This record gives sequence, C-alpha cells and structure tokens, in this order.
Amino acid sequence: MTVRVFISHSAKETEAIDVQQALVAALDTPASRARFSLLMDKYALEVGDAWRARINLWLGACDVAVVLLSPQALESPFVLYELSVLSYRCTASSGAFRILPVYLAGVDEAMLRKSRLDPMQLTEIQALRGTTAQIVDGVLAEITKCIAAPERPIDRLVDTIRDRLAGVPAHVIDRASQKLALDVPWQPDADRLGRFALRLLSVGMDAAAPALVELRQVLGKDPDGMRQLVELVACSWVGFKAVEELPLLTRAPRGRAVALNAEAFDLAHMYKVAASGGKDTWRFVNATNICAEPEAGQSFASVLAKKIGEELRKALKLKASEDLQATLLKFGKHNVVLVAMRWEGVDEVVLEHLQSVHPHVTFFFLTGQTAEDIPIDERLMRLIVPPLQSGEEQRVLDEYESLDMNVMLPLR
Repeated sequence: MTVRVFISHSAKETEAIDVQQALVAALDTPASRARFSLLMDKYALEVGDAWRARINLWLGACDVAVVLLSPQALESPFVLYELSVLSYRCTASSGAFRILPVYLAGVDEAMLRKSRLDPMQLTEIQALRGTTAQIVDGVLAEITKCIAAPERPIDRLVDTIRDRLAGVPAHVIDRASQKLALDVPWQPDADRLGRFALRLLSVGMDAAAPALVELRQVLGKDPDGMRQLVELVACSWVGFKAVEELPLLTRAPRGRAVALNAEAFDLAHMYKVAASGGKDTWRFVNATNICAEPEAGQSFASVLAKKIGEELRKALKLKASEDLQATLLKFGKHNVVLVAMRWEGVDEVVLEHLQSVHPHVTFFFLTGQTAEDIPIDERLMRLIVPPLQSGEEQRVLDEYESLDMNVMLPLR
C-alpha cells in the first residue's frame, strides 16, 4: 500500500506556491508514485461550499501531513480546520501519525504562538526551513520513514457503505460513479465499492444526490438501507476529530457530555451517524423539546432529570414495572445511548445532577450560536471542536432537506 501524503496549505504567496508546486512535482515521478499518493485539495474552496466533505476525505485517509505555514496560512479557516483534525490524530496515535510543519518566509515560532493555530502545538514539532529545494528534500526524507496505516479514520464509514452496497450490480455502481465529479487519486489497492464509497463521501450532499438516485433503482425496495446511505452522505462534513472522540467519550466513567454550537436536532443526529459509522448500536433520544417548569418545592434540575427519564423510557419502550437505570446499564454494555437536548437553563450544577441521575447516558447539548462561552469544567463536558462557522448550520440543513426530497421522497 502506498503512503498517503496530505499537504495543508493556503498557497497564495509566491513562496508558498513555489514550495507547493515543487512538492507536487517531486511526488509525481514514477519512483515517488510507486511509494506515495499525494492528497491535496485541488478545488478553490469557499466557506459557503461543501468544503468540509472534500477536505475530510484527505484528513481521514492520509498517513502523514505536510503543513505549509505561510503568513496567510496562519489566518486561513481551512488550515485551522485541517490542523484541528490532524493534531488530534497525532495525539490520539501517540505520535504514530506524523505532522511535518514547514516554516516559510515571514513565519517563525513566535508568530505561530500568537496565531489561532497555537493550540495545535506545532511549535513542539521539529519544523523544516530553508530554500525550496531544501524543503522538498527534507519532506521526502521524512515521509520515507512513514508507513501506511492499517486502518484510517475514514475506513469505518467506507466499510458501512461497502456492506450496504454488497450485491448491487457492477454496472449500477459504475453508472452511479459517473455521476460524481471527484476522482480518488490513490486507491489502486481498493475494491470497486471502496473507491465508490470514498467518492460518495467526499463530494458533498448536493453533488452526491444524482449518484444516490441512480442507486435507488436497485435499493428502492429497501427504504431503510437507502435511508442509511443518505444519512452517511449527510454526515460526511462532520470532522474526524468528533468522529474519533465521541465514541471514546461515550465509554468514559463520568463527564459524558458534549456541546455543539448548533440549534437543530438534525445536526446532532449527523454527528451521531458519523461517530457510530452508521451502525444501529447507538440509540439517540430527541429531548430538544422538553419543557421543564418546576412547581413549588421542585428544582429545575430535578424536573429536567425526570422529564429526560420519561423520554428515555419511551425510546426504550419500557413498561411501568421495568427499572430504567438497570435497563440502561445492561443496554450500555454493548450499545450507546445519547440524549440530545438544548442547553438553555442548564449550568454546571444542573449538569452534575443530570449526570448523577442518568449515569449511563451521554448528553449532547445544542447551545445555539455559541458553545465556547459556556463556563463548564471540561471534566463534565467537552466542546466539539472545530465549532460550526457562521451560517454553516443553515447551509447543512438546507442541503439535507434537498437531499432527502430528491432521494427519499419517491420512496414514501
């Protein structure tokens, strides 16, 4: 298997463009192509585009990342997003996944520490400097030490799609693949379904819709299976940091809560689908419409905990005689129970009470426009990083509605 090399950049300055082009040329020789596959977004990305899905393909599939740190890269929202995921992969793998920072003219450690990239701790990694030729030689020397990972973050979703498409005739897969505009540059080792799954997950909801309509001709008799494919495509924009971190959090002994700066339950559901890989072992309870109004002698926390318990009993279809917590404890040994709810009215005291009353669930709080301003101990709740950008939630919801109407409406 080839080593997949991702290049993170904002190549607008002359030197950044020169280094980027020199790296591309060095990795495009016959000898290099036999060992490495270059992953680099070739699109002119705009914040309003379905850019997360495009970038996520590279972030979730690469084995090593080269980061070109130019002055404009320090300000780029795309580089910030990429590094938030890449730095997590590096930490989670205990350094097995490598990031190679390249300091270009105008950037040094002091400037990096003052930028919004400082939390990524790139200054703690040995960086490359020098002329374009020296940088290229240094990158080639370092990536030669890297090996292809046996499993990458994107593989879980790809495997789910591959399983769902098993038995679909090859000519149908080919027709659906022709509807997708983005090629996958590496994968000589991947099967037909794997390549198609990667492309389906990387083009965004609008571009994936024609391919899903093509598949509907065969899968239309299985609405649940078709719905699963739609949801997997719909969650393809979710960052792999959340995809990797959320399952770990659901198994934590305490503090099982996250917060996302969104308002709609559908957004939380997309994170759930991405984190679970589309598996049905995750039960997601929608408690966003709970109205907890305490009466005399009651606290908001106790009423809210009771209302959540009622929603959990409905979701698990429990009889009045069945014990909720015992059921959750047994269910949670092999499954995950998430409760999505609004943050309004909740504070640290309320959260601690909810976690004590319902210790076997994970809370997914929707905070509206902000999550970073919530003064909560990280041991009780984690913020989902990177957060949504301004206007991103509505764009995702609009695309999801369009995808659902185009693909699923004829099956209802």
